[in-house]
Amino acid sequence: MDMLKEILTAINTTPLPTILVVAGLIFLLVGVITLEKPIVIKLNKKEKTVARWIGTLILVLGIALYVLPFIISSVSAAPTEITMTPTPEDALTSPEPTLTTTPSLDLTPALTPIASPTPTLSPTPVVPASPSPIPTSVLFGDGKCISADAWMPYQGVSLPINKNGCWDLEKWGMFAHTNFILSLKDITVDRFYGIYKTLPASSVVSFTIQINELTTLNDEDGNIAVAVIPNNAPDPNLGVELLFQVETSPPHLSPIRLKTHERNEPERYIKDIPAYEFEKPYMVRMELIGNSLVIYLNDQRIAGPLNITFQDSSLWIGYRLPVGGTLSAEISDFVIEKH
Repeated sequence: MDMLKEILTAINTTPLPTILVVAGLIFLLVGVITLEKPIVIKLNKKEKTVARWIGTLILVLGIALYVLPFIISSVSAAPTEITMTPTPEDALTSPEPTLTTTPSLDLTPALTPIASPTPTLSPTPVVPASPSPIPTSVLFGDGKCISADAWMPYQGVSLPINKNGCWDLEKWGMFAHTNFILSLKDITVDRFYGIYKTLPASSVVSFTIQINELTTLNDEDGNIAVAVIPNNAPDPNLGVELLFQVETSPPHLSPIRLKTHERNEPERYIKDIPAYEFEKPYMVRMELIGNSLVIYLNDQRIAGPLNITFQDSSLWIGYRLPVGGTLSAEISDFVIEKH
């Protein structure tokens, strides 16, 4: 039994071409000689002829399987013939020839440059990969528009998309060139518009905001809102908002008040910070970690942790402006980074 097992193992590990060559030789041998000891192999003339033919075919097949890989390898590695043809100008000025190549079956070896080895004095340390931020150019259509691939307008997809894959939101007073711009003046109807995009579960949103003008009539509220909202209900009133808001009208002093608003809660003033000034850039960072939101202004923590009561979140940028209101603001250096 052990001997039979060893024989089967040997056959299983033997290459097919070797088996075919041995089998062909056996058939040829049987077709030529007659044995009576130690085993009896005795064929008539017709059977010997058949055995010789079978042996020849099997032997040729085995040899072909041996040789074929070497033939294919040698053809693939055939060198490219290079001829040197000097140009008339070179014949008069310099001995440098012009090279022309006659392609062989495979041009890759001839055309691929071989890089010279660079000596290394010490092993290169392996640095763990850091989170990749989504750059402003992707979020705002390479700095030329509001990208339809990155953002969704508040009122859905019924708005037109131009040939560059951008939302046409000029009638909302929203533009994107180098930066994201809000620009409206003396509007004739109440405006409440925004754009939003999905956020990773834990992420950091950072940007610089500069408000040049924000006014209303009759002491009505007007604001710019940056919010974390639920994916399935894109409305800042249902999320957590950071508000840049005016609440009085000229000729009275109209300072910008910073406030937070959480769903089903009253708005809260952010206190103990310097007065917010017009025409001055401010850096904002919003850190969303799990169900907690913390907000920083110029690296100073001004709000949070604020509770996020929903699982899947989006980022909202928009404004509320009543009739007669004016708004001019710019958002730059906008980046979303996975925490």
